[in-house]
Amino acid sequence: MVSYILLIVGALGLSILVYNYLKDFTPKGQTECGEEVSIAIRGYACTSSPEKLTISLHNNGKFNIPDFYVKIGKPNSQIRCPINEIDEGGKSFKPGAVYEFESTLDKVVISTKCNIEFFNANGKYILEIQPVIADKKSGHWAVCEDAIVTQEITCN
Repeated sequence: MVSYILLIVGALGLSILVYNYLKDFTPKGQTECGEEVSIAIRGYACTSSPEKLTISLHNNGKFNIPDFYVKIGKPNSQIRCPINEIDEGGKSFKPGAVYEFESTLDKVVISTKCNIEFFNANGKYILEIQPVIADKKSGHWAVCEDAIVTQEITCN
């Protein structure tokens, strides 16, 4: 009789240890984008002297978008190179607002960082905008996969 009690207590103790060990490995409430997150490219301008890309973006969704990745790549490639950094302070791109993004297209940085050979400001490229949101509690960032916008651009 005592052996059964010891066996049950041992099994319960072991199950509590395993539970506490495994609960640290399960993901906790992942940050997700709502279906109403949407961004549109209203226009763009590419200049070769100086090498600069200006994009006009419109938040046509129902939520604030704290930030976004701007990526560029060759039309025949699936790889897109980020040309901006996420601002952890948050921009708060409000619904209905238009945002002007401007970036210098540094040939050396883009060619080295993204392995785009012979990058120059002239030619056809694919522009990709990836909205990101942040979870206020955890501070984790999430790319809104369903709201990614791509557009072919021509720079002269």
